[in-house]
Amino acid sequence: MIDKSNIDSRIQRAKEISAEAVKLKDKKDIKTDLVPCLNQLCSLKGYNGAQIKYSFPTPDSNESLAKFRRKMKKENGELFFIEFSSKGHIVVAGAGYDFGFPENDKYLNWRILKSLDQKWDKEIIFILVSGIRPVGKYGKGAGIDGCDHILQCRNGVEMYIGEYLLEQGVPILNEYQHKNYDSKFYSKELKQALPNKTSENLA
Repeated sequence: MIDKSNIDSRIQRAKEISAEAVKLKDKKDIKTDLVPCLNQLCSLKGYNGAQIKYSFPTPDSNESLAKFRRKMKKENGELFFIEFSSKGHIVVAGAGYDFGFPENDKYLNWRILKSLDQKWDKEIIFILVSGIRPVGKYGKGAGIDGCDHILQCRNGVEMYIGEYLLEQGVPILNEYQHKNYDSKFYSKELKQALPNKTSENLA
């Protein structure tokens, strides 16, 4: 696993992923692929005994991302998102409210796209998950501390979604953004959360 802080290595890895001869799935199929993963999540005990639920919210027609962002911040739950390139690759699987289409070199996702001579696809898949621990300002409370298992926290669910997509053969250009934990630690914690299931047999 590369160092997440090594930007050049992450851009190089994105170039390798883009060059792979993989048939890309459309957004509808990716949503369908996510359903078993999210249903399994909902079978677990949520934070403080809550029931975990999910939905796929979408902005209204002509609704700006800024307005949609404000609306989602008022919802009960944590928001996850999947953004795409103009050629159909997933650029990033992320969490929170920092989604959008920046074209500034201070943003890694844009630097990846620019290095591949690609643009943003302006459609995003959003996933709202309730029943996990609420995250406060500046991402406080996103981690596993204080949770019964890793899928009660936003960082855990973000990694769960990203890793599930990779295991289904869906490439992600910014392959390391969602990797919030060391792979050995994550695998151990996921096994404890899902003792009768593995990510390979969720489909």
